[in-house]
Amino acid sequence: MTSFLDSFSFQTRYRGSKIKMIPAIYDVVKKLEFETVLDAFAGTGVVSYLFKRMDKQVLFNDHLHFNYIIGRAIIENSETRLTKADVDQILKPKPYEEHSHLIEEQFADIYYTNEENVWLDRVISNLYEMEPGYNQDLGFWCLFQSCITKRPFSLFHRRNLNLRTRNVKRSFGNKVTWDTPFDIHFKRFVEEVNGYIIKTKKSCHVLRSDVMQVPLNYFEQGFDLVYIDPPYIPKRGENIIYRDLYHFLEGITQYDEWESQIDSKSKHKRIKPLYNVWNDKKSITNVFTDMLDRYKNSTILLSHRSEGIPSTNDLLDMLNKKWTSVSIVNSIGHKYALSTRDSNEILILAHN
Repeated sequence: MTSFLDSFSFQTRYRGSKIKMIPAIYDVVKKLEFETVLDAFAGTGVVSYLFKRMDKQVLFNDHLHFNYIIGRAIIENSETRLTKADVDQILKPKPYEEHSHLIEEQFADIYYTNEENVWLDRVISNLYEMEPGYNQDLGFWCLFQSCITKRPFSLFHRRNLNLRTRNVKRSFGNKVTWDTPFDIHFKRFVEEVNGYIIKTKKSCHVLRSDVMQVPLNYFEQGFDLVYIDPPYIPKRGENIIYRDLYHFLEGITQYDEWESQIDSKSKHKRIKPLYNVWNDKKSITNVFTDMLDRYKNSTILLSHRSEGIPSTNDLLDMLNKKWTSVSIVNSIGHKYALSTRDSNEILILAHN
């Protein structure tokens, strides 16, 4: 018998993506009665996409602009696909003097070769000449994926172009992929993303908001289910701050203002850091308490890592104060790229 997940095809290339947790998440949610769902920290969109495939009414929410565009392209969009004319428009040649050279000038020898930087400036210029809409969003999605796939570790966390260009034996990465021209990657991702577009009976929506500001009545009946996968704060070591890891993609989405936002003190020219309470070890427990209180009328499915703050026991205590049934429904061992520690990915279900 063919299972629902046999037809679930979705690739993600982001750190922290829940793609490997999809079978476990589906095993839980398929048993629940719900029609509306908030994906509160939607990120890559993979869990929202699962809910969309289940024909639920989804609100994808994320505070990063590039993730918002990803959500529009794949979750909110139900019919639009990139055409050959769109791709020709995005990749068309343009005289050197007719577009900005921000990446070429600001990011020389940091992430990509000079030729690749010129390509990026030109293609970004072409994308911004398109009418705002799903075609443009899909084009940005393909560009984001192309940028990530040509990066060591798929991140923008340090100045390390030399990992690509040095003629040495490597024990990691894929130099062939890194050195494949942007045009080829982009066209491959066009085919990929066009395959993700599905029309469902219920409309799906995208929001770029603080999780505490999402309107509780966004859907008339509220949110039957809230899926929560907040930023991970480890008990030991540095925080994982996604805005820093993917600042280059965020910069692309604010191209005209990007130069003024660059942190000149950082060697890899990240965007100037902003305070985010979800990255604050001192405040995170109170923030969790407030968030859970806000969504106390919904069923909660919470993704958590065993080495994170708050602790699993603390989270269970918080949830037990507001819901009558709280349980750990899955725990999977996992290690992320660049991490030296093993930890468990835990799913906690809370409902009345």
